[in-house]
Amino acid sequence: FFNKLKILRIDKNYSGVKNNLKVDYVLISHNPKIDLEDLISKIITKKWLFDASNSSYKREEWTKICKQKKQKYHDIELDGYWSCAIK
Repeated sequence: FFNKLKILRIDKNYSGVKNNLKVDYVLISHNPKIDLEDLISKIITKKWLFDASNSSYKREEWTKICKQKKQKYHDIELDGYWSCAIK
């Protein structure tokens, strides 16, 4: 939690999540070995965030998947910093 926001960070130490997990944002960093399509089926989120610590290849792959699945995403390396209003 961060000021009432639920932010899930998935990194190289990722070991799994429960089905129907509800979080505001998912931050993916440090090239985790994940199946993003599987995560999309398990996690309900407003937006997927890919930080610059991930390889460009993986970020491109995840971007394609998000577009196919009609998921909102933000690639920090390409799109610049990301911010959200905290109330």
